[in-house]
Amino acid sequence: HNATLARAMLGYDSLTGTTTYKANVQAVVNFYLNALDPSRASIAVWMYSPLDGNGGNLGKWEDVNHATVTLSLIEEAYRIGGYGITGAHVARLVQTFHTFYNTTTKGVSTFIDGTGAAEAGTPQTASIATKSWLWLSQFDPTIATQVRATYNQYFPNNNSAQAMSGWAKLLYWDSLIAGTAAFADTSIAGTRPI
Repeated sequence: HNATLARAMLGYDSLTGTTTYKANVQAVVNFYLNALDPSRASIAVWMYSPLDGNGGNLGKWEDVNHATVTLSLIEEAYRIGGYGITGAHVARLVQTFHTFYNTTTKGVSTFIDGTGAAEAGTPQTASIATKSWLWLSQFDPTIATQVRATYNQYFPNNNSAQAMSGWAKLLYWDSLIAGTAAFADTSIAGTRPI
């Protein structure tokens, strides 16, 4: 969860025009970059908790749901610039989505490398409507289409907080792309190349 703290620090520096936390943010971004599996250069894959002292998560890849915590920081660091996140890193994240997403079942694998149980209608599946995964659809519009298909299939009448939050993000995303959003999000500029 260091990514959550680093994302808050990045936001603070961005809003105040300072670099108070730049070194802290850079350290967490560097940890992410160094954690990427070098044997999988086309996708962004990292371990869930490589330093887990209890060993319970050693050797496990990041799951789709928890990846959103890290993605929030990485995407904002890319948008702001100056932290070493490149278009090539974003392209790997786009491919990661396509690796764990099953276009036939509209479900997801448990882990971001496409392994684990096929899940449908679970919190793992619902998490693909977070801003973190949807943000990638500005580079590949099929992601938003696939997320909407998943929500239409598995969450049409689900009133859980996670599903309702996902629907809200989908509706907001649609309004951003259409240019009708009440609150603009400058991290999203319609569909654009990486």
